[in-house]
Amino acid sequence: MDTIELKIIDDQDALDMALANGEIDLIAQETANGAAKFTDTSLYTTDTVTTTRANFLNFNLKTEGLEDIAVRQAINFCIDREGFAEVVYQGFATPCYGVYCYGSDLNIGFQEKWKTEDYYNYNPEKAKELLKEAGYEDTDGDGILDKNGVNLSFKILTYSYNNNCIQLADMLQAELSQIGIDLSIETMDVLDDSLAAGDYDIAILNYAMAPIGTPSYFINMLFTTGASNNYGGYSNDKVDALAAEIGVTADTDKVDSLTKELSQQVLDDNAFAFVADQQLIFVYSNKVKGVQINPTEYYLVTNTLAVD
Repeated sequence: MDTIELKIIDDQDALDMALANGEIDLIAQETANGAAKFTDTSLYTTDTVTTTRANFLNFNLKTEGLEDIAVRQAINFCIDREGFAEVVYQGFATPCYGVYCYGSDLNIGFQEKWKTEDYYNYNPEKAKELLKEAGYEDTDGDGILDKNGVNLSFKILTYSYNNNCIQLADMLQAELSQIGIDLSIETMDVLDDSLAAGDYDIAILNYAMAPIGTPSYFINMLFTTGASNNYGGYSNDKVDALAAEIGVTADTDKVDSLTKELSQQVLDDNAFAFVADQQLIFVYSNKVKGVQINPTEYYLVTNTLAVD
């Protein structure tokens, strides 16, 4: 390629129209709805790859009620990961039952093991059992479970511009209402200040977990004590020790093993609930050749890229 012009088109309909009209040759990070417009394979190619970008729940462990692991596990039971990936993402996502479960070449997750663990499968009845065993009941008949005078009523916070996260919040609100947990939903353009101030109970977030292919990025941002984005106050000495060891270990096999151990501890503590890894969708004119799609979401421009 002699030249490449990068255009930022915020309006999704305008972006899709630009490809249809031949004004642009390729859309990177297309939506599932947008991809459905370009099904004529004689004109367009659609490439997808499951990325390291995950939708997940971040629990505020300082919130009364959410400090109880039984409540967090009950919420985890009410997440229909398969339905979310299939309906909301229209199949352009992979249900995720643990940390680092995306379909890349990295070896730092073990999706199948986590998927078989009972408390990661959709099971509202199990959620009800857990809450009952933990002493929660509806003592005043308002439909919301309580214990020691405190209702299981929480605020969920997510991005105002991310329809997938908003729909996940709606799904979770409906599911939890069936087991006696009340959720209110608040959306904002920028979440950082509210998260840092602890002005939330559950946050639905969307992060790229390994944009450079190594686990330390996400671990040191979310899981270690006092990490920059560890807004919920999660802290585990074993996780901190493993994170430090991973940071100074050069042997990749050992890094993989240590990361799996750390990830399992994070899941056992249930301070986060991972839901789905989204796919990166490229849609482009068939005159574009040599496109290489990468799970990191980067490296679009390569030496193989050409246009007939």
